[in-house]
Amino acid sequence: MMTTGLGARHSALGTTRYSTTRYAERGGAILGLLVCAAIAAHAQGVRYQRLLIKNAIVIDGAGNPARGPLDIWIEGNTIVAIKESAAREPGGSAMAGATPAGKPDRVIDAAGMTVMPGIIDVHVHVQFSRAGQPMPRDYVYKLLLAHGITTVRDPGSTEGIDTMVAQAKLSAENQIAAPTILPYATVGANTPAEARALVRQAKLKGAKGLKVFIVRPDVWVAIS
Repeated sequence: MMTTGLGARHSALGTTRYSTTRYAERGGAILGLLVCAAIAAHAQGVRYQRLLIKNAIVIDGAGNPARGPLDIWIEGNTIVAIKESAAREPGGSAMAGATPAGKPDRVIDAAGMTVMPGIIDVHVHVQFSRAGQPMPRDYVYKLLLAHGITTVRDPGSTEGIDTMVAQAKLSAENQIAAPTILPYATVGANTPAEARALVRQAKLKGAKGLKVFIVRPDVWVAIS
């Protein structure tokens, strides 16, 4: 099995669009809380323009030891500042610059918790039923998010590409509480002409990439 991307915005693995050493690039995508103590309030996905997560231990994803406590300032989808929670010698995970002015719209006290870059799972088959039994659609998404997975690549869901493209759109528009979804389509063909037609169809449907099983060399060339 091989995968290939459709469109310049996505790599062959899907969404590596940020560096974990640069916190300000994709705050909404890279922020994942490993809940070591429960956060009970605000469980309905309310989005705040200015969010402060304070007193957190931070794993920066760049191979450094966990550091903290740190305060993380987020504006929209961007981490704009990471500061020491208390005045002391700055640690390596802190970002240079002034602390943002003004009050946050929401404060989360993350004492006893760890904040780390969101995990990208590059092989998730989203399913809304198991063994013929339907499941709530948000069940799988809550399961992924609870494990710190904030982006998934779905290389061919049994729900079909149309459903997964629609789910990806809802997630991108924050209409559902779900990871960022990159829907891939499965393409199998017997001739180069059939392969080209299927690839064009998949792209028109909104697939971000292809999952391809073993095919003849000429068919593979047509797909790629």
